[in-house]
Amino acid sequence: NGSDIKSDQQLFRHLKQRDGIPSASVKDPTTGKQIFDVNEQFTCMIQQWKKIFDMHEHDPPKWDNFIQKYGQFEPGVHGACANPLTGEQLWTRAKKLKEDTAAGADGWKPHELKFIPRSAWDLRARVLALSLEIGEYPECYYTVNTHAIPKKNKGNAPLDHRLLAIFSALYPLEAGAFFDKLVPWLQELLHPDVIGALPNREGLEIAWDAQAFLEHAHMYGLPGVLSTYDFKKYFDSFDHDFVYEMMKHVGMPAELAKLTHHLYKNMRRVLTKGKALSQPFSAYNGVGQRDILSLIPALVLVSWQFKMLDILHPGVEKGAYFDDRNFRGTCEQLTKLDADIHEFDKAAGHATQPDKTEFVA
Repeated sequence: NGSDIKSDQQLFRHLKQRDGIPSASVKDPTTGKQIFDVNEQFTCMIQQWKKIFDMHEHDPPKWDNFIQKYGQFEPGVHGACANPLTGEQLWTRAKKLKEDTAAGADGWKPHELKFIPRSAWDLRARVLALSLEIGEYPECYYTVNTHAIPKKNKGNAPLDHRLLAIFSALYPLEAGAFFDKLVPWLQELLHPDVIGALPNREGLEIAWDAQAFLEHAHMYGLPGVLSTYDFKKYFDSFDHDFVYEMMKHVGMPAELAKLTHHLYKNMRRVLTKGKALSQPFSAYNGVGQRDILSLIPALVLVSWQFKMLDILHPGVEKGAYFDDRNFRGTCEQLTKLDADIHEFDKAAGHATQPDKTEFVA
């Protein structure tokens, strides 16, 4: 009848206007076919992502070579607070937990920790102090659920997803408390033009500086050029041993660096889709997106590069929001700068994403 025809037309119109990417399947990049069986999806996802997570297994970045070449540009800042966390610090962090955060493998949602009485956090602080002393977390911390989130305006192949690590409920709270304690050290350590996760700074500062530079160059007819760089799979490319050595070098408390290193070296990742879980798998490299402590090496490496470039290319202005970097100068200056950026990135086990590198005049 007429209503059925109209309904069919509306459905066809809706399907035609979609972006054409199926939301219930994963595209096998080898065959080009769409996979709808969830277990086969997990197999394909793990197979493809292992190429990223194990990229450094046979040829890891050499810390000794890196520090020999670039150590002069970053002496580190030593004296960061190394005292164990107190029950008061844990309780204060618990009150900040958001209600919309997902539960990890232990089934607890982080915001549920708000209801634990204040006195219990003193006991928890003793457990955490023991973890720092022996260099290991409780066993349940090492199983980490990983949500695969499709990237906007991308396809549905495995590497078109962003993998978000969902830790045991207590870990993000304790990691956040450690981070809070390290903020003064980070503020002293980081290059002033590197921004991310620190109080009283925001990413708009970087965008404003870049925009103002271009407008000033256009207004006065100056030869100003802006270049932008983004890393390829930045968080997923960090080599665990390299990060451990880098954190010790720049002044992170040694016990915390060792504890975090042990967590990532022994982590068991589990992909999740709805209520389905994959088989656990390991990763030779990569730090967890959504782990606040993983922001520290991400910021430190960019800061280290900026300190090097200040000396080698003093006339170039720069700014970064985490790993989104921009450089401002003449075309000649930025062309010379480019080689040093790529060489530094490669030495640290990273690569720049070519399709996101732009030069704007």
